[in-house]
Amino acid sequence: MQSRQHVVNQNTAPIQPISGQRRKSWASSDAVRRTMQANRRSDTAPEIAVRHLLHGDGFRYRVDWPLPFDRRRRADIAFTRAKVAIFIDGCYWHGCAIHYVPPKANAEYWREKRRSNEKRDRDTDAQMSKLGWTVLRFWEHDDIAGYVVQTIEDVVSKNTNQQCSMERCVHRALRDAYRKDPRVPPAKSNPNLHRLELRI
Repeated sequence: MQSRQHVVNQNTAPIQPISGQRRKSWASSDAVRRTMQANRRSDTAPEIAVRHLLHGDGFRYRVDWPLPFDRRRRADIAFTRAKVAIFIDGCYWHGCAIHYVPPKANAEYWREKRRSNEKRDRDTDAQMSKLGWTVLRFWEHDDIAGYVVQTIEDVVSKNTNQQCSMERCVHRALRDAYRKDPRVPPAKSNPNLHRLELRI
């Protein structure tokens, strides 16, 4: 008697392996495809710069935080206690009016892609607002050291009903002075520097 494992159904065709076939890409060329694959979804240079300055000023936050109404969507930075969600949008992907340049290849595809991104952004803002969150959106080209970080810190402090502590205010003043004149020593170079300033 033939063993069970050697019985083959004659009506079932064997599965042939697919070799040498690759899913067709929407990219117009291999170079474009490689460029798109290299784009980061998170931890971009502007995001890291903002996080570095916020952390230096004593703020703590969540990174790449899944949104409560749709965990597939994520905030670049989130202050869960203050209910503030920050998005730092790329000029190309989100259709910046200043820097966005429509591609010539696959123009219709990219036009629809940009529109869908903008629609999703507006929907995210509305959904988060309904849940009592404050949404802050910035472009990647915005002034990070000044406008972006200052706005975030002011809104977070307001939402948590916290005034700027004396130490944090002195640290911020010294940081701003250092940016204007590099000869001024940065606050973090001397942990006792803020104490010296408070005694003056």
